[in-house]
Parts: sequence; structure tokens; C-alpha cells
Amino acid sequence: MPDTGLNPANNIAVILIAAGASRRFGVEDKLRANYRGKQLIVHALEIYRNVKLARHILVTRPDSDLHTLPEAEDFQQIINQSADKGMGASIAAAMTDIKAQSHVIIALADMPDIQSQTIEALLAAANNTEHSIIMPVFDGKDGHPVIFGRAHFAALASLAADKGGRDIIQQNPQSVLRLAVDDAGVRFDIDTPDDIQVTHA
Repeated sequence: MPDTGLNPANNIAVILIAAGASRRFGVEDKLRANYRGKQLIVHALEIYRNVKLARHILVTRPDSDLHTLPEAEDFQQIINQSADKGMGASIAAAMTDIKAQSHVIIALADMPDIQSQTIEALLAAANNTEHSIIMPVFDGKDGHPVIFGRAHFAALASLAADKGGRDIIQQNPQSVLRLAVDDAGVRFDIDTPDDIQVTHA
């Protein structure tokens, strides 16, 4: 694993959500679609596996084989039996296995262009702030991934709908540190085949 310069004592876990139904993408498995010469999910796997973290967790659907990808080797698979209920259910499924970590990164597998230095900046902020929610901001708009401190673990474990951690962020504005980054990737996700075609143009 490349040395990112980060202290491995971060004790931070990443939860990479790869359990969506991809209904807007059509019949093809979105996360297996080709994006810049690689399967879409491979970009996300590489982003996070190359960062020193206490744990790497991949949340998948019951019928998924994404965990068999070589790039997923360092990830612990969590199968979300309630994947169709949405992102919140996937986060909650993973949080049942989070015990000792100080923070968790909630990351999305369909966001392939996030820069590694953005992740490093978020981790550094998490280790050096009293704020318990750290999120990137690009061009004045909130992005992903979002880091949540232990104070929010119970709320994350109780999620059930498709809002992810949005409500937690809205209910705890005093806890949020918005970190400005020069990285459009924190705002870019792939939902439809057109998203891929535009980026290839």
C-alpha cells in the first residue's frame, strides 16, 4: 500500500456504499460499467484502499460479486439484506460492525473522480478539530465523502431510509466543519449512461 504520509493511528474506518439498485442506469450494473478504462467501482476502491485507515468496509447487495474484484481484496464485505430500502439501510448495516473506531468515512462507490489529496485533507481535519462532522465543499456546495465522529455512530446505526447522513448533518449544524477543496470530484457522481458519455467527450 502506498505511503500517504498519514499516521496509521487515525483509527478511522471507511464505509464504501456499493449496494444501490442503479435503476436510473438501466439494465447494466452501473458499478461494472466502463469509466476511463476501468470498471466504475474500481476507481472508488482504489481511492480508499490507498489511504491508511483502520478498516476498509464494502457494503454490497445480496446478489453482488463486487467483493471478488482484486481491488476489493483489502475490504471487509458487509451484505445489506435490506439494500432496496436505500443508502441509510446500507450505512446502518455497516455500522453494526463498527466498534472501536473514532470516525467513519461514508463514501459512495459511484463517485470515481475524488482526488486522494482531498481524502487526506479530510482525514487531517478530522484528527485536528473539535467538530465531529467533516465534509468537503467545492464551489460553495457540499460534497462527499463525509466523515462522522463517534458522537454520531448511534444515529448512523439507526438510519433506515435513503437519506444517508443528511438528516444527521442538518440536525447538528454546530458540529459540521465544511472544508473547502479544489476538487470537482466531490460533487460528481454517475447516475445514468449519459454521465459516463459526457465525461468521455
